[in-house]
Amino acid sequence: MIQCIWLLFATFYIPDTGASDKWCKADLCRGQHVLCDDNGNFDSTCPKQATAMLKMSWDMIALIVDKHNEYRNKFAGGMDENPKAARMTTIEWDPELAKVADGLVRRCEPIRDQCAITPTYNHAEVSYSLEKYFCMTSKKEALRKQLDHWFDPNRKDEVQKLFFSWTKNQQC
Repeated sequence: MIQCIWLLFATFYIPDTGASDKWCKADLCRGQHVLCDDNGNFDSTCPKQATAMLKMSWDMIALIVDKHNEYRNKFAGGMDENPKAARMTTIEWDPELAKVADGLVRRCEPIRDQCAITPTYNHAEVSYSLEKYFCMTSKKEALRKQLDHWFDPNRKDEVQKLFFSWTKNQQC
């Protein structure tokens, strides 16, 4: 049995601003925000096997944050002849951005220009990852593999081809 996991990461610290209709405000995005009029269900573009989301346990959240900060430290340190960063803050998990990521995942299409910002952070970015894995692989190990592939510069073309050639007719 093969299962698919869509994981989407956007992790920053953002305080809750309250109003439930904040995602539909015209001044938030140039287009419609991913959470505006969101009903919490999978989109019609999703494969019929998309019936459940991966529950994010605290150990999986810690893995995501720790891996992102590990890579952030390497990049900030001047990895691959990049200039060293003077001030690059560490990443923290934020429940509000996790809700935005959840909304993007339920669309089942990696759309780069989808509005996924928040009222506080208008420069939030999205990382997509798709992994087919067998039941013998733990969800945590599949997640670790996704994070490592996301950061691997040797896989850049492969990852771009995978995500931007995805069609709604493809099956997991």
